[in-house]
Amino acid sequence: EAITPETNVYLVDTIGDMGLVFRLAQTAFMGRSFTQKGGSNPLEPARLDCAVLHGPHTENFEELYQALDARGGASLVTDTSDLAGAVVALLTDEPARASQAAKALASVDEAREVLSRTCETVLSLLEKHRSGDASA
Repeated sequence: EAITPETNVYLVDTIGDMGLVFRLAQTAFMGRSFTQKGGSNPLEPARLDCAVLHGPHTENFEELYQALDARGGASLVTDTSDLAGAVVALLTDEPARASQAAKALASVDEAREVLSRTCETVLSLLEKHRSGDASA
């Protein structure tokens, strides 16, 4: 169905469209987290100004969800009633939604910085090894 100004909820279950959807959305519930399928990756919505909601099953990305939750960048919802309440709260309280989205982005940026420093260290060690530096 076409998205119109009257569209309140749009369910997306496709591959390759999520970047656009997350750029347009304000709040994202991460699928596969109400079932034992382990949850979907929260990094993309966190990077694209979405408040992130998720269910209790986040085993596939447990450390990411723990970091997001700890910083207030994501919220755990335990069932569909809790999800509905959280969505309504975020959509009717723009400062709270914006704050949660900003905290999610800060958490992602921090993780990206750690990864960047790790890559630089590994590349430096590889370069030393290649050049024959015995101290590497």
